[in-house]
Formats: sequence, C-alpha cells, structure tokens
Amino acid sequence: MLKRRLILLPFVIVIMSIVFTIGEVRYMLWGQTVDATVLSIELKEKRRRYGRKDTVKMVKYSFLNSDQKQIVESDAVDQRWPVSPPTAKIEYVDGMFPTSRLIGNDHKNWLWVSVPMAVVASWMLGWTLAGKRRPSTPTES
Repeated sequence: MLKRRLILLPFVIVIMSIVFTIGEVRYMLWGQTVDATVLSIELKEKRRRYGRKDTVKMVKYSFLNSDQKQIVESDAVDQRWPVSPPTAKIEYVDGMFPTSRLIGNDHKNWLWVSVPMAVVASWMLGWTLAGKRRPSTPTES
C-alpha cells in the first residue's frame, strides 16, 4: 500500500502544481487590486488528517468589480493573519470564473515547483527528440 502511494506522489504533485500555477498566472496577468469592505471575521475550526484541528480566520468581504457590481466573497486565512476592519486589500480576477482573495494569500510557492519541473521536462523532451534525429551508427563486431 505504501509503495502505491509513493508511486502516485509525483503525479499528484505535478497535477497540483499545474492547477495552482494556472491560478497564480491568472492573478499575475489579469488580477486587479481593490479595497474591500470587511463584513465579518469568524474563527472556525477545521478538522485535518488524523483528527488534528486547525483554527482558521474566515474573512467575509464585499467589493465592486469592474462592472460596478457588488460582489460578496470570503477567504480563509491563518488565525494570526492581520486584518484591520473596516477595509482590506484584495485582488480579484473577472471573467468566466471570477475569483478573489486577500492580498498575500497566494500560492506563488507552487511556481518554484512547477517552473523547474517544466524546464527539466523541456530539456528531457529536447534530448529525446534530438536523439531520434541522429542517424544510427553501425556497431563494429
């Protein structure tokens, strides 16, 4: 059972890095920073693996998007996260899948995982393709 998990681990890391990297690139290219009105702050307990409990701070806020529509969303951050009502800076992405988050609550560390993986994968692909283009040399007996 442990062997199966170890075999699946690289695939899970690759998929997670792709998903989080796409999200970060969306924020980097199309993200807009605005001031939001903090509506409420609640501490909630989340149950983790093996029965461990973590307390997170749920920050509910509202802001005006580019179409001047009022949007109400929330973000979960660490309980020590500094939020000073009545306003907070957020970044949001409009479009087909609109999303928002508090400034700084990002996943940029996944870029450190995915960019080196993409470089290594590109190098391996180029090395493989270059090897297929070389004419094979007959071996001497």
